[in-house]
Amino acid sequence: MAEIKCAHDIQLFVSSEDPVCDEVAAALYAWGNGRADACIEMVPVLSQPKMVVRLQIFYTPALVINGKLVAGGIESKADLTQFLPT
Repeated sequence: MAEIKCAHDIQLFVSSEDPVCDEVAAALYAWGNGRADACIEMVPVLSQPKMVVRLQIFYTPALVINGKLVAGGIESKADLTQFLPT
């Protein structure tokens, strides 16, 4: 079986029951819809504490692209789009 490779491996670290996380996650999924070059994963911060520490995530939602923290504490869809690949 062939391995799927993405040019943009994107993770969004989220907190439960946070409306901003929900808004930003919906915007990220909308951006990635139909893009073959992006793999998107939502990661609840409480499920991956070692990754949160390693990446130094202090605020959610936090955007990680190809294993590197790009932004933390994203406040809106508009904030998210400035960090996404074109």
